Amino acid sequence: MSDSTEAINLRQLDDAPAATLAPGIWAANLAALQLQNPSLASSLEQVSLPDNWRPVVGLDGFVTWRTEAAGRPPVWLAGTAAPLKRAEALLSTYHVGDLNATLPSIAAAAEVWLLLRRLPAHKAVYVFERDLLALRAVLHSVDLAADLSAGRCILVPPGDEHPFLDGLLARCPGLFPPGNILCPPEVNAEHLHRVRGTCEQACRETGLVRRRKLDQLAAAAAEYVRAQKCRPVSARPRLAVLALNPSRLVLTTADALLAGAQALAWPARGCLVRGPRDADVLAHCEALAEFNPELTVCVNHNAALLPLSIGGTVCEWYLHAADVPDQLSNAKVLRLASSPRVAEALRAAGATARSVVEFWWAGAPAPAEPVPGEPLAGPVIVADLPDDDAKSCGVEQPTHKRLWEHLRTTAAQWWERREIAHPEALLAHCERASGIRIGEPAVRAQLRRIVEHVLIPAAVLRRIVSTVAGESPTVFAIGTGWKRSSANLTILGSHTGELPGDIGPPTAAIFADCFAPLSPALLWAAQRGWPLLLYSPGGASRVAPLDGVLHPDQHYQVFSRATDLRGALRLMESRPESVARRNARARAHVSANHTYRHRLEDLARFISNRLPRPSVAERQP
Repeated sequence: MSDSTEAINLRQLDDAPAATLAPGIWAANLAALQLQNPSLASSLEQVSLPDNWRPVVGLDGFVTWRTEAAGRPPVWLAGTAAPLKRAEALLSTYHVGDLNATLPSIAAAAEVWLLLRRLPAHKAVYVFERDLLALRAVLHSVDLAADLSAGRCILVPPGDEHPFLDGLLARCPGLFPPGNILCPPEVNAEHLHRVRGTCEQACRETGLVRRRKLDQLAAAAAEYVRAQKCRPVSARPRLAVLALNPSRLVLTTADALLAGAQALAWPARGCLVRGPRDADVLAHCEALAEFNPELTVCVNHNAALLPLSIGGTVCEWYLHAADVPDQLSNAKVLRLASSPRVAEALRAAGATARSVVEFWWAGAPAPAEPVPGEPLAGPVIVADLPDDDAKSCGVEQPTHKRLWEHLRTTAAQWWERREIAHPEALLAHCERASGIRIGEPAVRAQLRRIVEHVLIPAAVLRRIVSTVAGESPTVFAIGTGWKRSSANLTILGSHTGELPGDIGPPTAAIFADCFAPLSPALLWAAQRGWPLLLYSPGGASRVAPLDGVLHPDQHYQVFSRATDLRGALRLMESRPESVARRNARARAHVSANHTYRHRLEDLARFISNRLPRPSVAERQP
């Protein structure tokens, strides 16, 4: 590098452009902090930023600060002119673990800002910042108000760390203590040692206290369950909904179930992992012990994992076949299936016919009004696009890669000719055609599973997209994986478990899940009056997976190849009145028969008929 180039670069580094701070950031951060930690908020209000502290735009575009004292070279806050780039590098090797994240310094707030966007919503970030001046500065430049309010960003007051954490963790039994430390390079060893010791002490003491509480709750719960044995279910049972898996689909489904209970005027309690203060199971055990449910639905998790007994009738509701455990324990638990596919998986895992209950996906508890606004100017494809790249599927050997490409091409061709691409038949055909034979039984079985669950669905979806694109200049998609696609699609959402709530009806809603056609999005689309097109490899005769929840021709159309799909799209365009009548029938049918209000009524009726009636002696007070 020449001397002139070095001089230019140094001048650029020294000449940091001034940053215009967004109005209201400091006020919003302070207001949120006052609710969570009024003492620290009061201390920060008394701190004044010196005149030589200047907000600037870092070399990576992140707003930070420089001190520019007269006669001295400028100093960047936290020692970096590129705080966001440094934070990205630090996070590239960081693992949060089972507890919450810990920062020994606020630095320029790039680390905490990035962590809060990358961590799941039930994880928090504890920040141990000693310098109130630096803390006040970044609260002027970085908007953390929402995360402070939600308890995701926890600012630990300097000099008061132990009592603050003791009080916070005692008040919030669902909040995990601080765990793995992400350490910026400017933090000195003494402070880091002190923070690590504080965190270890908080974990140790909190763990002991919570284990004692769980033991006490478990003993009391066991006694309560023995006392309530054979008690009949009341007309309006006390319903507890447990959703300890923080996935978006689980939470959305649990909320729909609670809304169904509300429509029935049932007493209900939701134990859901929405945020950091719901993460530890102790909070939910305390809520259950206080509520004493008669009926409990565990959404997508094993009831045996809860460290205490639950009174009344306990149900495990599995949302996907892949969620069903390989082995089922505790025969007293009812297994609820969200679809016929899940019911099959439960029986295959050893559940008895008597313990499997149909609790299919449903619509909103009350009739949903059509979404206002302009309709979508084109069809929407609702499906997850699997990643069928050879490397992503674990296909590494050169010969296996050649066979894989042959399989991809043939699967698409077979769909065009309306030949059902059965995985075994497809694999055997391509082995013969390519001359590549997979001899090892275990490897071949694994390849067959990937062909069935990844390759064939991906091939079919690509053909569906190309067919739809030939009929409409604009095509929309909802589901994961579409960002990898080279197709010209407008992606409306990444979750097939729910539909965006602010869009009008498309010209057609194409549901193309080969394995689980009965889905929450299908019911919600029907209830919104969307025109439904369902992919079925066997044509109209293959509607068993919907189990009569919706009926072909009356509520939706079926297609099984490109010709059928093109014909259905053109027919829908040419006969809008007929399509509108079918949409109205589907909407009325779901609202009248298939909401979670109906599902809960059916479940309570099933349980009442199933449980033995108490004897005369048991009925005596």
